[in-house]
Amino acid sequence: MDKDFRKLEEDLNTIREKIDSVDEKLKSLLIERFELIEKIIEIKKNLDADYFDSKREFNIYKTILKDLPSDKIKPLQNIFERILDESRAFQRKKINQKPFLNAKNNK
Repeated sequence: MDKDFRKLEEDLNTIREKIDSVDEKLKSLLIERFELIEKIIEIKKNLDADYFDSKREFNIYKTILKDLPSDKIKPLQNIFERILDESRAFQRKKINQKPFLNAKNNK
C-alpha cells in the first residue's frame, strides 16, 4: 500500500512538472502575442483605426473553438475571452498613451 502511495505521489509530481513546462511555453507564447499586438498598435495608430475589431474577434473565436472536444469548449472559450479582454485593454492603453517627453525634449 505504501508503495502504491509513493508511486501515485511520483506520478503527481511528474505531471505537475509537465504542467510547469506547458505553463512556461504558454507564458512565452503570450509574450510573443503581446509583442505582435504592439506592432499592430503602431499600424492602427498610423491608420487612425480603433483598437477594437469585432469581426476579428469573432474569427478568432471561430478558429480557436473549432474541432474541440465538447468538454473543452467552455473552459477554452473563457480563457480566450480573458486573453482578448487583456489584449484590448493593452491596445487601448497603448493607443491612448502620449509619448513620454523628458525635460530635455521639452525645451
